[in-house]
Amino acid sequence: MSDLFTAPTVRWALFITVFLQLSQQLSGINAVIYYSTSIFQSAHFDKDQSSYANLGLGAANVVVTIISVFLMDRLGRRILHLTGLGGMLITSSILVTSLLVQSTPFWNTVSLVTTILFVAFFGVGPGSIPWLITAE
Repeated sequence: MSDLFTAPTVRWALFITVFLQLSQQLSGINAVIYYSTSIFQSAHFDKDQSSYANLGLGAANVVVTIISVFLMDRLGRRILHLTGLGGMLITSSILVTSLLVQSTPFWNTVSLVTTILFVAFFGVGPGSIPWLITAE
């Protein structure tokens, strides 16, 4: 147990693993998933449309996570993780802007698309990669 903190190579692996898991937890995905129906309703979708959009959100998460498993060896874990985090940053900024503006139905659609893209970027990077790196 003391090797975790005294051996330099093991300490570095522990550091990487902890920060990858933190990037997953602090990415904001729990808030987006939990409040997705409210986000869609504030974007002027009715309750049924919000429920179907939430279902599409879950389906997008599953599909993109499966795709990322095959992309990890081809593109590399680092580039996928950074792409996922960068994409989440950009889509969350656009989502906030679209929810603040909401003057036309165009912005309502933008909020729907950016929410789905946010979850897709999570599935590509921070959703699956920390678990694989931890196991390795």
